[in-house]
Amino acid sequence: MEKRYFELDSLRGLAALSVVFSHYFILFPQIEATLSSKYSSFWTEIYTFSPFHIFWAGHEAVILFFVLSGFVLSLPYYKHQDIAYFSFIIKRICRVYIPYLIVLIFCVFIKINFINLDFQGLSLWANAYKSSGLPSVSIIEHLTLVNTIRYQYINPVIWSLVHEMRISLIFPFVMLFVRKWNWKVSLCIAMTLSVVALLNIAGANKIVQYNLEARSYLLSLHYVLFFVIGALLAKYRQKLVDIVDNLQYKTKIILLCSSIFLYAIKWILFGLLRQPILLKFDTPYDYFTAIGVAIIIILSLSSNLMSKILKSKAVNFLGKISYSLYLIHFITLFLFLNFLYGIIPMWLLLSLHLISTLLLSNISYNFIEVPSIKLGRMLIEKIIPQKNILQNIEIKK
Repeated sequence: MEKRYFELDSLRGLAALSVVFSHYFILFPQIEATLSSKYSSFWTEIYTFSPFHIFWAGHEAVILFFVLSGFVLSLPYYKHQDIAYFSFIIKRICRVYIPYLIVLIFCVFIKINFINLDFQGLSLWANAYKSSGLPSVSIIEHLTLVNTIRYQYINPVIWSLVHEMRISLIFPFVMLFVRKWNWKVSLCIAMTLSVVALLNIAGANKIVQYNLEARSYLLSLHYVLFFVIGALLAKYRQKLVDIVDNLQYKTKIILLCSSIFLYAIKWILFGLLRQPILLKFDTPYDYFTAIGVAIIIILSLSSNLMSKILKSKAVNFLGKISYSLYLIHFITLFLFLNFLYGIIPMWLLLSLHLISTLLLSNISYNFIEVPSIKLGRMLIEKIIPQKNILQNIEIKK
């Protein structure tokens, strides 16, 4: 049995909740206008262009997901020489794909039958989802998950799962090198591949510039870096925790503040410099966000206070249901808007949605996720022979 880091589960839960809040905020045209520099008020400035943005930083939360996935998925590789490749893949498919597929069916049903109203007074983003329709080709694309998907038609949040599954397919091979090489070599190679991918996406390669599928796969290559960062954090976790343990309390506070600044650096910089180009691209900021995430993870494992907070029942509950919460919240939000928008105040609508979605996510966890995990274990034990296709490759620590 691998040690379970409940602190990391809770971090994932808090990140999933921040994604939910991000969709709440951009329902409002004032926030949407602030993001496009067309509107400004004291409160929207505070919400958007300050460290408070960490509470609804959706894209940054996904970077945290990727780093955490790299950390957790790599742990068995540091204890065992041979990890059966197909066992790993079967577990990932059952863990990620089966709940995704069930929620996909639910989303298609809701979108076809209930999302049919115009949300006057809400943002363009909110009305764009209703008006996007549901092309049959989009449904077919969604069935594969690893292929390029027009995710905006059904459940936009699954864009990150596409990259998660792609990287999962190659993760055992990535770990061959992460285990063998020191952190400098591993990080340098992953960083180089990421920079090359982003340069091609930015237009250095004219063919890629207009090829959505190529851009999507290049983004996956970019995101491999964050799985590698997570794997390296797991590899050197004890050394890093020991280093932080020996720091003075004030130094730890500075580290925590620095991690928050780096996590939300895109929004803070714009608030300071007011250059619209700073909001145009997400991906270059991913590097700074990842550093902030790495600091947060190590602090979570080394700080007694942070560990105690993250292990509390309420926060750990979020961690337990985080995947279902991430998958379900978007479609249920629009279901609530369809029936209750304009009838009850928005604060009440969003409050009811949050409570209902937390309850539904708990049901989904217990009746979809847990059985899917058990199915993966059963398939590994009874069907898949424990032969590692990588076992002939010698790995030296």
